[in-house]
Amino acid sequence: MTQKTNGGHYHLVEAGIWLILLVSPLAGLFTMELPTWQYVAGAGLIVVFGAVYLCAHTIRVHSKDTVNAALWVIALLIPMIGVTAIMGVWGATMLPYITAVTGSLMPVRMHTIVDLAIISVFGVFVFLTGNLTAWIFFGASVLIAVTVGTQVSATRLSDERVHLAAELELARQRESIYRDVHDLLGHSLTVINVKTSLARRLVDVDKQEAAKELDEIVELSRQSLEDVRRAVRTTHTPSLTAEVEAASSALAAAGIEPRINVHGATDSSLFGWVLREAVTNVIRHSQATECEIDVTPHRLVVADNGIGLPPGTRLGSIADRVSAAGGSLVVPPTDSGTRLEVTA
Repeated sequence: MTQKTNGGHYHLVEAGIWLILLVSPLAGLFTMELPTWQYVAGAGLIVVFGAVYLCAHTIRVHSKDTVNAALWVIALLIPMIGVTAIMGVWGATMLPYITAVTGSLMPVRMHTIVDLAIISVFGVFVFLTGNLTAWIFFGASVLIAVTVGTQVSATRLSDERVHLAAELELARQRESIYRDVHDLLGHSLTVINVKTSLARRLVDVDKQEAAKELDEIVELSRQSLEDVRRAVRTTHTPSLTAEVEAASSALAAAGIEPRINVHGATDSSLFGWVLREAVTNVIRHSQATECEIDVTPHRLVVADNGIGLPPGTRLGSIADRVSAAGGSLVVPPTDSGTRLEVTA
């Protein structure tokens, strides 16, 4: 709200500065020999024109309604026609104000058509009533009007592009947060479900082991809540080392034997995300008894001996992350299970 108000005040001042040019037709009015009532009417119409222009110009940051814009243009044309009727070609000095308003309130194509129509009609008037001096005066006014209209339209389009870019960036951030929260909760809830089932089976057999599983569930729940809060505040970057340990624990709790090999030091956040998602898929869908995790500084392999994944199962999220990081994802055909290879 503050930005809009400040922007409106800025455009009000900007428009007010240009109103000083209306001194030209006002001065021209009093150089002409006219009845008193025409002096009064002409001056009044110029003042009304300036007031309408000021109001129309200050709404450019708020209004995108072409009907509303057309009404403002008509409101400007009425005093302009009156001034032209009294002062002749002097009315052309108001054309730049018309093109400024059309350029700020109307789409490019529409404001171009409207400007050409108004200038053409005025040109016919000059052709029928004017002389060479009038044509020179009219030509200069048209040149200024076209320049002003083009500049105002270009400025508005630039502002709209900046605004659109900001909206797209906001949408990207929201999508990133949504994806992070989705992935965090998907993984955590899967592991919690597995550990809860295991604890239930152990409670009558090995209470100490069951208590250990319950403690891990509490810790995992706490960590998941913290991860979600962090993801909302900013993009959460998982630690690959922590994800390897979490994967080993989760797989073991699910009755899947983890076979983990880490070659060389690496802490790729991309590999951390992919490993989390891949292990979640293995636990949920694979019905595997073994899961191999092989990590090198530039390559991650997650393979299981299960029944394989249904087409498209959660791989869209992984593919998006890998693509965004400039890596490559390969899921080659295998005799059994699923093999996922990521290169960064």
